[in-house]
Amino acid sequence: MSVSIWIESVWQIGMLYAVQSTILILGVMAVARLGRMRDAAVLSMIYRFTMVAVVVSPIVTVGMKQAEIDGWWPATASLKASAEASVSYSTPVIPMPNDFASTGDVRPQGIGNDLMLNKPVVLAAADSLPVSDVPPSELAHAEAAVETKASETSDAGARSNPGAFFVCKTIAVAAWLVVSLALLIRHGRAFLALRRSLKRSVPASSEIQALCDQMASNLQVNSPQVVCSPYFESPFLSGVWSPVIHLCSDDVGMMEASDDGEVRDVLAHELAHLKRHDLIVRMVNHAVLSLLFFQPLLWRLVDWIEGTAEDVCDDFVLELGAARQSYASRLVDLAERCDFPLGSAVGIASGNSTLQHRVQRIMEDGRRLSMRAGTTAVLSAATISTAAILVAGLMFTPTTITAGGPPTESSTPQPESDVSLPPTSDDQAETDLPAVAESTAKVPLGIIRGTILGSNGPLSNANVYWWRSRAYDDNPMKPVQVTTDANGKFELKRTAPDPGQVGIWDMREDMVVRAEGHAFERTNPRKFGAAISMDPDWPGMKSPPPAPTEPFYLMPQGPTVAGRLVDIEGQPIDDARVRIRWFSKRRGRQQSGLLDLFITREPESDTEEDLIRDVHSLVNSIEHVPLRDALPMATTNAEGRFELRELPADCFFELLVEHKGFESTTLVVRNDGGEEVVTVPRKKGFDQNPPTKLYPRKFEAVIGPSSIVMGTVTDADTGLPISGAVVKTNFVNNQRLTSTRERQHWMTRTNAQGKFQIDGLPAGDGNRLIVHGPRDEPYISVTSVASESTGMPKGRTYQVDFQLKRGLWAEGKVFEAETDEPFQGTITYYWFRNRDLENTYPGKIRAYIDGQNYTDADGNYRVPVLPTAGVIAFSTGNRDHARMNSYSRGYGEIEIAKYRSPDGSFPYYDTAPSYLHPTNYNRLALVDPKSDEQVAKVDLPLSKAKPITVTILNPDGNPATQELELYGGNERWGWQDKQPQDFVVEDLLPNERRKVFAFDRSRGLIGGTIVEHGEGKRFEIQLSAAGRAHGRLVDADGEPLSGVEMMIEHGDFRRDDETATWARVEGKRYMPSEIVPDDEGRFEVLGLSPEWKYSARVSRGNRMIGRVFRSLVIKPGEDRDLGDIVIDASQD
Repeated sequence: MSVSIWIESVWQIGMLYAVQSTILILGVMAVARLGRMRDAAVLSMIYRFTMVAVVVSPIVTVGMKQAEIDGWWPATASLKASAEASVSYSTPVIPMPNDFASTGDVRPQGIGNDLMLNKPVVLAAADSLPVSDVPPSELAHAEAAVETKASETSDAGARSNPGAFFVCKTIAVAAWLVVSLALLIRHGRAFLALRRSLKRSVPASSEIQALCDQMASNLQVNSPQVVCSPYFESPFLSGVWSPVIHLCSDDVGMMEASDDGEVRDVLAHELAHLKRHDLIVRMVNHAVLSLLFFQPLLWRLVDWIEGTAEDVCDDFVLELGAARQSYASRLVDLAERCDFPLGSAVGIASGNSTLQHRVQRIMEDGRRLSMRAGTTAVLSAATISTAAILVAGLMFTPTTITAGGPPTESSTPQPESDVSLPPTSDDQAETDLPAVAESTAKVPLGIIRGTILGSNGPLSNANVYWWRSRAYDDNPMKPVQVTTDANGKFELKRTAPDPGQVGIWDMREDMVVRAEGHAFERTNPRKFGAAISMDPDWPGMKSPPPAPTEPFYLMPQGPTVAGRLVDIEGQPIDDARVRIRWFSKRRGRQQSGLLDLFITREPESDTEEDLIRDVHSLVNSIEHVPLRDALPMATTNAEGRFELRELPADCFFELLVEHKGFESTTLVVRNDGGEEVVTVPRKKGFDQNPPTKLYPRKFEAVIGPSSIVMGTVTDADTGLPISGAVVKTNFVNNQRLTSTRERQHWMTRTNAQGKFQIDGLPAGDGNRLIVHGPRDEPYISVTSVASESTGMPKGRTYQVDFQLKRGLWAEGKVFEAETDEPFQGTITYYWFRNRDLENTYPGKIRAYIDGQNYTDADGNYRVPVLPTAGVIAFSTGNRDHARMNSYSRGYGEIEIAKYRSPDGSFPYYDTAPSYLHPTNYNRLALVDPKSDEQVAKVDLPLSKAKPITVTILNPDGNPATQELELYGGNERWGWQDKQPQDFVVEDLLPNERRKVFAFDRSRGLIGGTIVEHGEGKRFEIQLSAAGRAHGRLVDADGEPLSGVEMMIEHGDFRRDDETATWARVEGKRYMPSEIVPDDEGRFEVLGLSPEWKYSARVSRGNRMIGRVFRSLVIKPGEDRDLGDIVIDASQD
């Protein structure tokens, strides 16, 4: 959270307290006056409940907002709502079918099986143990990488108003915090001073202490200690846990020399305070006043609480037999010579402002004494206070936005033009007025309207871009662009998606706002009060109506990026295009405080860990292609120089450099925090990635040569050219590209003659192209090498021709078996190896293409398949987590079980274009078309798994009641924190057996069982004392083993019914059971059950290099020292 957003949040909380407390206190004042209440005990009780309501009401209001409870306050767009809307429609990360199951408790590992040379058994087998404990409500945010980046980069240009009002807010918040801290320190010092004085007090005489004990017994309270001190001028009560009544020395002498009636009156008054807990109430009141000192009515409320408390205690004294006149005289004497008690004490004395009231009240004969409120009054006050809290919360909680109708005008494509919208008649009428407030009138669903402001007011000629896309998109749309008028206003028409476009449900809308001299901002239509989803008339979408909007602020631009591009001979490259592919805010910087809003500080230097984290996050993001056409771009001049402006400060940028004859290159640059070129190491666990060169904001870079790859795509049977075929790369410099995302600069489509041309591939070995046909034809995709072993010198044109052979269509629907409700997701096709058939297809057909096959909004799909046995696999990706928890992964595998690998320890199938791992998918179905068929019909119904209840028992046999760490409840989430009475296995396949475990970390208890479906079966876990094991990993030379991970041996875990998983590493969410030894090679394994066996392996990167132990058995509560364990990495 940025400082500006934090200040805005604190300001809103303060205003909420001020407004709600005013309403509540004035309401109580009106009730007391109109009801002519005079009973001190009742009034004291009402005022106390009012203070509770004042403190609790804003907290309840915030809770209502978080719970999205319907309130009575008109809904408004906020920064938080805008951010949440952006995340809600984020792009899922779709798992690669050629990777191992991404939900195991081991890093997902892929097999480089383009050549199909190795069996996966050599590499670490895929796991059925989940990699993540993140619950569904959080995982959607964690996995939508592009939206996480967007929220970070929004900090780069905080959207808070940088004008005078925001500065005033900042000053007010700072003053609030400073004064509150000063008042709290003042009370703390007074409390410490009182504690020091206590040490110098002496106990009162035994007669006085005995009198106090007797009176305390009569009042049914614990008797406090009575002490005497010359440092105070009035008696008072202090101490919450060990109460003490303080008498001044002069009072004691006077009391001892006279009748004990006076000392009895003082003790009675202080004991009454003790019985009513007035000391605790007084301390809470003053703490609240310290925090909310700016509310004058709150000071008045505290006066009422303390005044009525004194009145009630006076009545206690009179009830115990005190003479009215003598007691009143005593109060007057004390008021003349003493101060009011400190905030951490309550006493008999009072200020002169209330003394007259107290004396008159004491001397009033015939008045009924008021010492306690009746039960009916207390219950009534509690009910009314609760109602007041809820009403106040509803008054300040936004109402839910209800569904609206279709747009009032057609959604026609918006011309891509830089021309500003002509001002409307309303705009012309307001030309002379500052356009700083948006209309709250309803905006048509197909329209986006807004006002762009800078630090000096409306920004004219600001550029506003909008587009709709998904990450895996072969044909991304160009951003629609409009410019603002003289008042900073704009209007943009959103275009409806083509009904035939695939994956519409997976698309999201993005916007970028730019203005000269200001930092660009990435946002979405929600910020401008527009519906984020499509209109109901648009295919498969639902649209809430737009919320009222606020002006959109742009911050001043940060440092520019200026570079110079040269070739390998040092000559400048002229007319090269430089665009921004992606950007991210530097993360992890410490906030220096409120002064950062007024003064500029030098950015803190980065540690290597900071750079690795930030750069890895940047270069591995899922970028939407249209973004690069909306962000600032530049072209090099004759000296090879360029400059990018309108950038947010303190950011990393991934630049894309393109020029004919030169390699299309990405450069990672920062515009703050460094002046030298730095090589950033690869992130741990991503050893296949090369290190990244990080350039400062002023730099020179060498761009290597490229060669042109051109060719034709024709039909293998007819020889006719194929128009609209997609040609792209899947290998560059021997680096396999498992995703089409971010590679659109190496992608093209064939023209009417079937010809294509790609420029920008690096010269040299290891480039490979892949081709798939138009979507309306069932062509089977093929790949081909696009380079030579001798390399491709600059200027060389390489010819690659492709022949595509038709397959068959497989089509069907994905739906819920019971309700017929459709599912949306991706479809992947595999076929069981048929080399004779494969050899009849020219080229290499075993190539995976991601992001090609989607269901439509109704769950329908169509994919090209071969005339042989295969599998249609469906996955929702990282969508619909809450919905999918009840559905088993790998559902339908029983249909293809006969094709399973004979090695039963590993659940994979020998398929192409890659190995099939059933648990990567939600639904599998066999497809086995015949060559004479035109269409193979394969529906994919999904049925919810029948839940299985597991009872967890303590060692004494009674049901466990406190929260536990539970494994196996859902295969997607691994270890989860749950109440034992709620433990249900949700997603078990009909023929599956699963190990489930329960771990009580606080008590050191563990247990497990195996569950399966079956009528009348019951499952229990009996907890028992958990053991642990520790040791040290060393290499063959006895040196500590570093850079490794210790994992469960999953082959054993799957093969037998005796091997278990140990407890997760505390606080770890990704790969929760993976143990990383320290620098000395030491490790510790927790949560070992005496009823199970344990096996562990050690891996470096994605390769197993040895075993730590095999079939380890631990006694109950044992802490086993395994000593030094030698792992000879050279023998992996």
